[in-house]
Amino acid sequence: MIATTIPSTLHARASLWKELDEANRGAWLDARRRAGEQEIRYTRDVILPGNPDAQSEGEVDDALGARDTLLFLPHPYLTPGGKEAAFSEMYAWDTFFINEGLRVHGFFDAIKDHIRNQLYMIDRYGMILNGNRTYYLFRSQNPLGAEGARRYFSTVSDKHLMMRAYAGFASEYEGYWTADHHMTPTGLSTARDLGVKGLRAELAAEAEVTDFTAVFEGDVRRCNPLMINVFLAQCEEALAWMADQLGLRDEEDLWLGRRRERI
Repeated sequence: MIATTIPSTLHARASLWKELDEANRGAWLDARRRAGEQEIRYTRDVILPGNPDAQSEGEVDDALGARDTLLFLPHPYLTPGGKEAAFSEMYAWDTFFINEGLRVHGFFDAIKDHIRNQLYMIDRYGMILNGNRTYYLFRSQNPLGAEGARRYFSTVSDKHLMMRAYAGFASEYEGYWTADHHMTPTGLSTARDLGVKGLRAELAAEAEVTDFTAVFEGDVRRCNPLMINVFLAQCEEALAWMADQLGLRDEEDLWLGRRRERI
């Protein structure tokens, strides 16, 4: 009795979740946000309580919270939580997991937009920002961008974007994650915030790993966070894979050598 009932129940639940998933597929793309000139100008200049141009009280609250801090991104993006989220900015490592969902559903154009936004931030700021806000200008988050791009390119053939991605993520690796300000005497990288105001530097640095947490005993900068270095090893592997795809054999060997040294 139990042996036949449980699989049947699980099958029914799986079928229900599949139906709900299919019904909500379109909501993914409807939830995309933008941080173009219009959106930045809107939050800076016209949103005030009672403004007749505001569509809802929630819209006013969101815009007041965003006033003067949203940074430009050239392409649409999804935020943690979707359309009704409290966040209107694109986050660094959240985007990796969002892309995994998009990949399952086949929304590859949306993933491509995320990668192009990440490369824009690397070109403009030297790293993928924690989020596209002025108060995130001095730190990143766990380095998952290169691995996320590798998963996209393993499904979608786009050599032009891959060349840009390879150069961009290699630049972030060299110029940010393994630069002097992140390196330690062990040869591994730590977490940093390079200049935030209004927050103690050791607390701001924690947000580069897993937000604020007690596991680093008050100062992550004295540690080699496991997550950052595991993801850097994954980044090295992803860059080696891209170098191989682009026919850059010597550079592939270089990245694989760095990965061996790190692990």
